[in-house]
Order: sequence, then structure tokens, then C-alpha cells
Amino acid sequence: MKKYLIIWIWIGIATTAVAQEIGEKYVGLSIGSSIPTNAEYRFYSNEEVWYAMPGFHLNMHYDYTLTKNAGVTVLFNTNSHSYNVDEMVRLLWSTDPKMQWKFKSDFWTSSAFMGGPYYYYRFQKLEYNTRFLMGYSLSKFPSMTVTTFDLSDSKTIEQLDERSFSCAVNLGIGVRYSILNKITLDLNVDYFSTSPVFETSILSLYDITTIPNGKQKMRMANVSFGLGYKLR
Repeated sequence: MKKYLIIWIWIGIATTAVAQEIGEKYVGLSIGSSIPTNAEYRFYSNEEVWYAMPGFHLNMHYDYTLTKNAGVTVLFNTNSHSYNVDEMVRLLWSTDPKMQWKFKSDFWTSSAFMGGPYYYYRFQKLEYNTRFLMGYSLSKFPSMTVTTFDLSDSKTIEQLDERSFSCAVNLGIGVRYSILNKITLDLNVDYFSTSPVFETSILSLYDITTIPNGKQKMRMANVSFGLGYKLR
């Protein structure tokens, strides 16, 4: 059902854009911070979890106004998160205080392409706007390498990264301030949600096992600041 809804939203955006001959067009680029809100980015076991850390957010959008207070938006965003290595240190150290280890890993990432309605209110040089967007996201489960060793033995565990497509939803609010005739300062706050399916990895001190079709909930609040340009 969600996939069909996304398709109809995109058909509506394309049809409306073609049918309109007037309207203002904006493009914008913002960068900022992505903050996980569900604390469930896990690749340990259900009992031993460490969490994604605040990370990087990039926001590129195209806005097309259709009426005095409404329009459509097309958005591309990407988010990147490391995770709490200190929690892993605590878990491994508490298992065996004599053990030493080395660890390296990639990042959680999610890149999404979305579209939907855009509502705004203008007062002099200020614009306040809201948006509800749906689309698709490509998410990556990070690779990692863990080496544990003591005086008599060592063990290296490696997990390759995995990628998965999934439906995505974005709810956002923003403020746009005109500083020149065609240049604006943009502030955006967005809530992003997607649930990719991976072969969920479970790490022990001696092995990694996988569980097929493991759904990973990825929920984050994104705050970004940047510039916009009025095309027309």
C-alpha cells in the first residue's frame, strides 16, 4: 500500500508541474546534523546493543509554488552516522578484563529521494513552510572488523557492508529569509523515517551469525542550514 501511495504522489507532482505555467522556483542546499531518535541502530544482539551517534546531514531540494500558499517539493538527502564505540568497549571489557582488541568500522548511511506537498506563509522577507514527503531510500549497514587477542590467541571477525532499498517518509518545517533579490538563508528541521531489511548481524567474541530479513528501523531528526536561490 505504501509503495502505491508513493507512486501516486509522484504522478501528482509530475502532472501538476507540467500543467502549471506560472509559479516561483527555488533550489536550496543545506548541511547540518542528523540525530538518531529511536536508538535502535544495532548490530550486536538484542541484549547487548550500542547506538548510532549524531552524524552528518546533507539536504538538496527543489520547490515549485503553485498557489499563494502551496506548492510541491522534490528532496534529496543523505545521512551518515558512526556508532558508540565506547559502549562496545564496555561490553567486551566486562566479558573478559584481560582481553585486548582492535576495532574499525564504516558508517551507517541512508540516501533518499522524495517528493510531496509544500505549504508556506510569507511575511515581508520571511517565509515559514511545512512539507510532507514520501519516496525511497538506499541504506547501508556498516562493515566492521574486530580483532580480539590475549597472550595465547587472537581472533579476527569481519562483517561486510550491506545495502537495502526501502520506502521513506519525511516531515519537515523550515524558515527562509531573503537577503538579496534571489538569495535566501534557509533553516530546516526534518523528521526522517525508513525501515530497510538486512541480514541482521549478531556479534559474539568468537563469531558473527546472520539473521535473514531483519528489519532495521532508522528514525532521525535532521537540522540543517544553508542557502537558497530563486530561479523564477
